[in-house]
Amino acid sequence: MNEKRHLRGKCMSILLFAVLCSMLFAMTAAAKSKTVSMKFDGDAYTYTGNQKSNVTMYHKIKVSKPSVMLVSAAYDIGGTAKAMPVWLCNSKKKSLERTSKGSSVNAVQFINTGTKGMAYYGVKKGTYYIKTKGAANYMIVAALEPMADRGGSSKTRATGISRNTPVTGLLPAGESYTAADWYKFNVNQSRVLSLSLQAVGNGQFQFYLYGPSYPNGVKLASMMNKSINCSSTLKGSKTKARVKRGTYYIKVARGTSSAYRKSSGAYSLKWDLK
Repeated sequence: MNEKRHLRGKCMSILLFAVLCSMLFAMTAAAKSKTVSMKFDGDAYTYTGNQKSNVTMYHKIKVSKPSVMLVSAAYDIGGTAKAMPVWLCNSKKKSLERTSKGSSVNAVQFINTGTKGMAYYGVKKGTYYIKTKGAANYMIVAALEPMADRGGSSKTRATGISRNTPVTGLLPAGESYTAADWYKFNVNQSRVLSLSLQAVGNGQFQFYLYGPSYPNGVKLASMMNKSINCSSTLKGSKTKARVKRGTYYIKVARGTSSAYRKSSGAYSLKWDLK
């Protein structure tokens, strides 16, 4: 998905800023517990600080439109940058993370590997806080990539999608785990349906197909991050299914187990006939 490639390129350039972590390691003054607003530098929101080990910090960030939020951070131990946990919280500072451990991130690791060290979330318009605690001489970076959210809220409100035309959607953080996105399209003759599915986020995304050939629904794909405490990009999938004429529906939902009910992120899908 083009959006996914764009995200990777953007976050690589943004998180080069994390090299400046080395500038923090000489800091010694301790800051009090407080809520702070992250500074927008034109590409990303950043904050650098120092805190005592028992201090919880909330970094405020405002989201103006549905987006994918990318978060990374690092803190200093003896002059070495280390991974640290972060928690995405809502406007009331309630955690939206899948587990109480939050998401482990490492900006320096991301720069070195290009694959790990960053958390991805789907977010709606609103105010959010990124929580950190127990880290001294740290920095945090967050970027927002607007993402069209086109999914219908129910089968009766399914969004119509055209053949061979990619569409994107969000499963935002804080949304009910029973909420799902719905799409529909028409098949004019019995053929093999080919679906291209991609996702970026944390947790698990599940894709289902309903229609004349599958009246009770069939699971097309299940994409997930294997590590519970670390978020990363989800892989794409290509699925084929034989279908007869009629109207078909695609449902995008979170994983059904309790471990994945707070999954969030973005996805794209495209259908064709072979």
